[in-house]
Amino acid sequence: MDMDKAHLPKELEDRTAQCSEALARDPQGDLRLGLRQCVWAAMGPRPAVAGLRLVDTRSRVSMEGYRGRVFLAIAAVEKVLPMWESVWRGNDTPHRILQVAEELMDNAITDEAAIREYGLLWSDCQDLAYNEPENRLVLTVGEAAIAAVKTAGLDENFDPEHINLLLTDQENPDHDIDASWIASAVWAGGPVWEKQSDPTKRREFWTWWLDKAVPNAWASRGNSGTRKIAGNRGTQ
Repeated sequence: MDMDKAHLPKELEDRTAQCSEALARDPQGDLRLGLRQCVWAAMGPRPAVAGLRLVDTRSRVSMEGYRGRVFLAIAAVEKVLPMWESVWRGNDTPHRILQVAEELMDNAITDEAAIREYGLLWSDCQDLAYNEPENRLVLTVGEAAIAAVKTAGLDENFDPEHINLLLTDQENPDHDIDASWIASAVWAGGPVWEKQSDPTKRREFWTWWLDKAVPNAWASRGNSGTRKIAGNRGTQ
């Protein structure tokens, strides 16, 4: 069931409205990284991080902002999963990667176990990329799922005290690519700087992200992950 923006906290509602206005003006239908960061920040503070670890993994269960951002990353990948399924029916590799993200978010798996599992699953994606280079764009769905696991591991990478609303993904000094951006590129047939990509489709994705995915992710923040996949890892 889709939630509406009326249930969002005032700051988050204001930030999504600000982003919607900027999106409407963008000729490429792009939602810049700086704008996405202001939405992430409005969801709540980040957990404390030391190096490449959370200071206290128990914060994954208790911090609403973190959980909202993980659910948002997962939703973005789910948006483009049908494109993967249309090419590799029966191969559930990205679904299993998302299950790792949910288990990590719920503190039901250790960081070490998550790294091992998604490493094996990412190898499956790389094998497909080698054997079927013509489907490279669809394979990017797997990259988006990996990015969602990284969000579950360390949260999105942003500094709420220093957000540049004009920052683009090409200008990102940290070279972090979030799941939502990757999914938008899949949806649009390529990233914003590729001429063959479709600005209308890109705008369609980001409109959905602001109007549907953000409210739903916020509403889900108190829930546990529900993805349960039995059996062995998927094969083509």
